[in-house]
Amino acid sequence: LVSACVKTVELNERQACDVFCLVNGAFSPLTGFMDETAYNSVVKDMRLPEKQLFGLPVTLDLKDVIGLNAGDKVLLRYNNEDVAVMEASSIWKPNKVVEAKECYGTSSLEHPSVEALVTE
Repeated sequence: LVSACVKTVELNERQACDVFCLVNGAFSPLTGFMDETAYNSVVKDMRLPEKQLFGLPVTLDLKDVIGLNAGDKVLLRYNNEDVAVMEASSIWKPNKVVEAKECYGTSSLEHPSVEALVTE
């Protein structure tokens, strides 16, 4: 699987935690990061498109997606160790201002979760 990867991403602590939660079923019924449809549904209604309650979106924000296409495999690493191979099902940019306002009730950077959302 590793040899099929077109990109390697070094995860930060939050991203690694999300990967480990996905891999171990802690974010069930999710089996991967949310696509744009699921993201928008959770931000707007706190529900997945299939109507299951889900309080916060689970996405993998990457600063550099140049050369990455839907269907490409990505090697995810944490602390210089391989932790997972992911297939990029879709590539899109979340609206973090709307996410903060809808999920946390504020877009103020004084809120620690909003500050983390916007700066990571």
